[in-house]
Amino acid sequence: MELSIKKLTTKEELYATYPFVAQLTPDLTEATFRIIQDEIMHDGYQCIGAFDADGEMFGMCGYWIRHRFYCGKGLHIDNIASIGEMHGRGIGTVLMEWIVEESKAHGCDHVVLDTYLENKDAHAFYLKNRLRIAGLHFMRKM
Repeated sequence: MELSIKKLTTKEELYATYPFVAQLTPDLTEATFRIIQDEIMHDGYQCIGAFDADGEMFGMCGYWIRHRFYCGKGLHIDNIASIGEMHGRGIGTVLMEWIVEESKAHGCDHVVLDTYLENKDAHAFYLKNRLRIAGLHFMRKM
């Protein structure tokens, strides 16, 4: 399948990523997703979609480019997903290749992301795409 990558910039384009994000965060309602999306699009959040020749989106990746004291300038992937039935068909790899090139274009030192400990399929995908496990993410719910 031939895919093209497009930056998503309008509310409508960003809202169209809800089914992808919902796969990663099943408790997230579409209403809450839209509220969050409206906030983060003004905080440097960027998003790309992977489209086929007919314009159907089969994958997406949301990210920020940020400086951090502990690691320098990096591209932080917030979410990366393909439509469930399309897993394993190279869509994630196409997205990751684009992300790596985008990070280089912005002079980033690294690409970083968080993933759930139990998401072994994602771990295998990230390792295959030359990311390494570098630490743990701690969180305290309020």
